[in-house]
Amino acid sequence: MVNSRERLAGILFFVAVTQFILGLTIAEALYRGYSVSNNYVSDLGVGPSAVVFNSSVFILGLLIALGAFFLGKDSRFKTIRLLLFLMSMGFIL
Repeated sequence: MVNSRERLAGILFFVAVTQFILGLTIAEALYRGYSVSNNYVSDLGVGPSAVVFNSSVFILGLLIALGAFFLGKDSRFKTIRLLLFLMSMGFIL
């Protein structure tokens, strides 16, 4: 049975990824001349789409860090929690 903390962690992970995909799509629409095949994703972090893209990446990191916090304190999740937290710090910073 899934613990309520683990369920909350799953919801946070889902919301994090969903908002990032939506933010990425909006940033692509705002960046005039952006091409998925010719430009890097990081190009969206500068120019007219910077506010949307950078905010979306920050929120992604914040929600993943919260999800890692709510992931079970069980020893089976110890390595996963650490890796998720380090990844989220990369997004935030």
